[in-house]
Amino acid sequence: MPVEDLLTRILNQMENLDQKLTRVSDLRQSILDDIFKDFTHSRKKWLRTLLEPFVWFSAHRFAGMAAKLDNTITLYGFRQALNEFLAPFVRYLKLSGVENIPRDGPLLIVSNHPGAIDSIAIGASLPRDDLSIIATGFPLLHRLPSASQHLIYIDPHAPTNLAGVRATINHLESGGAVLIFPSGRVE
Repeated sequence: MPVEDLLTRILNQMENLDQKLTRVSDLRQSILDDIFKDFTHSRKKWLRTLLEPFVWFSAHRFAGMAAKLDNTITLYGFRQALNEFLAPFVRYLKLSGVENIPRDGPLLIVSNHPGAIDSIAIGASLPRDDLSIIATGFPLLHRLPSASQHLIYIDPHAPTNLAGVRATINHLESGGAVLIFPSGRVE
């Protein structure tokens, strides 16, 4: 293959990958919009203008972490991305009984939810590549295309979540693993 053709092919692949990679600025804006969603009325817009500079850096930093997670999923897979995302937060994770988790076939994992990093830690620890996590449909999550492929969205305010229930059943019937953090309602 001529060098020019090879370079053209590599550049095309890089452009395709660049289009798939999540943009930090888009995620930061989504986070800020979610934080200030109650300040959309004209009488309250000044509050957002006043307060946004105080949360901008934190929103930007979290957006960068979310983008890195999503980009790592694109490049290396879900489990690898969860492990890399977890590393700065957890120095040591003691696992027991992982050998008893089936490596294939339908699996429903039900967990309590005492902390913010639990779904990441459990997902990183499972010996499965077919994991889907039931998650609240926060706007930020919808903006993570690679992560979204591993999420089943529910609306905690909806009277029923039939679409989420159907998606969960379909995933289990196809032999996949599902992680849920129930709170006593149909999630």
